[in-house]
Amino acid sequence: MQKSARAIELTAEQIKTGLIQTANVRLMLNKALRRTNRVAAFLSGVSFRHRGLIYFTAGLHRDKHKLKFHELDKSDRLGVIKAMRELSELTASFPKELPDADAVTNQDQ
Repeated sequence: MQKSARAIELTAEQIKTGLIQTANVRLMLNKALRRTNRVAAFLSGVSFRHRGLIYFTAGLHRDKHKLKFHELDKSDRLGVIKAMRELSELTASFPKELPDADAVTNQDQ
């Protein structure tokens, strides 16, 4: 082995293992980048009204509500994802049953 500035010397087997693991990580990253963007796919399937609700919750100006997800800049896309998480948490806390009878309050009686 040749001397180097490394604190720990690696064996040929360790280098080989490291290169294999690096290649596997690169494959995983490439695969993840190629997969369908689930947020973009979801937003392309919802009504303009619902997309507007999500964009509004994300704090996007009304002018951007007509844009598709991929047309937004990165900070806006991250805001949309954060808003979707917030709305998901909110809707998960809704009562299971939402009958029209619940519109009646003590003041109505």
